[in-house]
Amino acid sequence: MATCWTTLYYDAGMWIANIGMGVLFAIGAMVQWNDPDPLGWILVYMAAAIACGTFRRFSWAWLLALVTAIVAISWGAWIVADMPRWVTPSQMFEPMQSRGGAVELAREAWGLGIIALWMLLLVWAGRKEVSVDDAAL
Repeated sequence: MATCWTTLYYDAGMWIANIGMGVLFAIGAMVQWNDPDPLGWILVYMAAAIACGTFRRFSWAWLLALVTAIVAISWGAWIVADMPRWVTPSQMFEPMQSRGGAVELAREAWGLGIIALWMLLLVWAGRKEVSVDDAAL
C-alpha cells in the first residue's frame, strides 16, 4: 500500500496533538487533589490520559475512549442541568476566588466537554483506521 504525504502529515499531526492532550489530561488529574471531590475527577482525567496513551497501540483503546466520552457527556449534562444560571465566556476566565457556583459548574462542564470531544475524535480516528485496514484485506 502506497503512503501519500498528506497521510504522513495527518498521522504526525494527530500523534503530536494526542500526546499533548494526554499530557494535559494527566496534569488535569494531578491538580484535582485539592478538589472537594477529587476521586471522580482524577478517574475521568486519568481515563482520558490513558486513552490517549493507548491510542493505536492496543485494539481495545477505542473502547476506553468511547466509555470515557460517554461518562464525560453524561456527567457534563448532569452538571449543566444543575446549573443555577448561565455564565458568560468572560466570567469563565476570571480568578477562581471571585467566582463560585455557576462559574465553577460551567468550568467543570467545559472540561468534561473537552474530554468528550477528544475521546470521540479518537474513537472516530480509530474506527477509520480499522475500516481502512479491514477493507485492504
